[in-house]
Amino acid sequence: MSEITMRHHHIFHHLAKEIHDHCNGMIITECYSQEKNNLIMHCESPDGKTHAHIEWAMQSGSPIIILKEHLHRAKSNNVNLFPFIIGRKILSCMKHPTDRIIFLRLTGASVIGQFFGGSNTSLFIIDDDDQILDSFKRSPLPIGEHYIPSINAMPAIEEANPELSIFDVLVKTGNAGKSYAREIFARFSALYPEVLSHHALMSLDEFQLSELKQCFQGVMEESLNSVKAYILELPDGILALSCLPLQESLREVWSGESMSEAIRRFQGLNQKRARMRRIYLEIESDLTLRREKLEHTIAHVSEDELSNDRISESQLIAQLLLSMPYPALRVHDDSIILQHEERTITIPAMKGKTYAEHAEHYFKKAKNAKERNEIRKKSLPNFRLRLEQVMSMQKALSGAQDLRTLESIHKQLNNVNSEKTTQTPQHPFREFILSPKYVLYIGRNAQNNDQLTTKFAKPNDLWLHARGVSGSHGILRGPLNPPKNILEIACEITAYFSKSRKGTFVPVAYALKKYVRKPKGAGPGSVLMEREEVIMVEPRLPEGTIDS
Repeated sequence: MSEITMRHHHIFHHLAKEIHDHCNGMIITECYSQEKNNLIMHCESPDGKTHAHIEWAMQSGSPIIILKEHLHRAKSNNVNLFPFIIGRKILSCMKHPTDRIIFLRLTGASVIGQFFGGSNTSLFIIDDDDQILDSFKRSPLPIGEHYIPSINAMPAIEEANPELSIFDVLVKTGNAGKSYAREIFARFSALYPEVLSHHALMSLDEFQLSELKQCFQGVMEESLNSVKAYILELPDGILALSCLPLQESLREVWSGESMSEAIRRFQGLNQKRARMRRIYLEIESDLTLRREKLEHTIAHVSEDELSNDRISESQLIAQLLLSMPYPALRVHDDSIILQHEERTITIPAMKGKTYAEHAEHYFKKAKNAKERNEIRKKSLPNFRLRLEQVMSMQKALSGAQDLRTLESIHKQLNNVNSEKTTQTPQHPFREFILSPKYVLYIGRNAQNNDQLTTKFAKPNDLWLHARGVSGSHGILRGPLNPPKNILEIACEITAYFSKSRKGTFVPVAYALKKYVRKPKGAGPGSVLMEREEVIMVEPRLPEGTIDS
């Protein structure tokens, strides 16, 4: 961020002057805090007709003091502070000559704020003998000690290291800062265009050095004597708070006579920009992730050749198993080794099952894969449509310039229907569209399982759960008596979201939801089931499914 923000020395000078002009002669009637690191002084004119509030915002990052005409004190959660200054008259308000220190002089006391930032930020009161009486933020000295501020000489151009660049010298001279240094050099380079800011100070001749000093003096005096405050947008898109217009600024965002008002607007604009940035990054990340997943899914669903190869492989294995000399022989090894032409195929064995039963499993696997292919092909246009929507939103995001546009894109993003596991205000569950008529919902955790089973599910929905292990509840919604292939896919997904995910074959129990109940006092996710049936499946997600 630009150095000429709320912590520039001239900003504090103008704030102190504004408070002095407005509050001189007023009486302090209240001093309290209702927010961490913030102290409020309420003061009013002797006749009670004019009121003002001085806010000392002593946050370690960007401490500041501003004048407010209207401020509401909360009825609770506030504490009175500095009772010693109540009833005292404000005599003056001024800034330290060389440091970020504000002196608020009162009858018989002074309030001193040190706006150094970090742990050195402090706010305390002293009496007429300069003895520290009390503090709001840490005091520079113990209570009872005498406070005597020091004055350090401001560095001058001729005292700088001549080997430094002209720009670095300007930055460090007289607390000018980078933005004022650029303004000073812009005025100087209009006279000497051949001189560049990175040239060493020693490269300047006597006349050039004298002109540089005059440019420096001119900018600093204009800033110090300015009667207006400016919020400017710089080329890097950052907002700058300034006491004078800057040549480098792209545009004037706001200008006015009150530095306190400028501070409030500056803070508000930066907060709005920070919010816009957060929303932008959130949308950008979401769209990027969705696009990557959709592109991957479309590529996977479109791999007909690879999918057909898998189907052919399963059919080949089934045929090889049936061609074994004794297909009715039971298998007791961990794996089965098959030979086909010059290939050796090794498959995991289901101990106790015959070669014929193994063959039946692989025929069934090929049949299911074919059916899934048909479902996936039907879903491909929907995936492509959603990808087009995401790409359209990415294009709109790249041109978004205001908060309203970002919020509109964010709303549109939330309304995009997705076949991936998604979370919506209606059902925060994993969602799998198995066919135009059947949708499977899967719980995410124990509490989510409870919500799915006890609140979301309907009596004639099919309830599923991996048997004998912990895992997600599943709800298959659609017409009664789902086709066998739909039921198997639903059970495979349910088994995948259980502790038996890595198992070869997993028993999955299912029953109509009306036969599932939660016992009184049972923990999250615990239920009892009646009239259950069991099916053995291989835990997996359908090919082309987006999981989250």
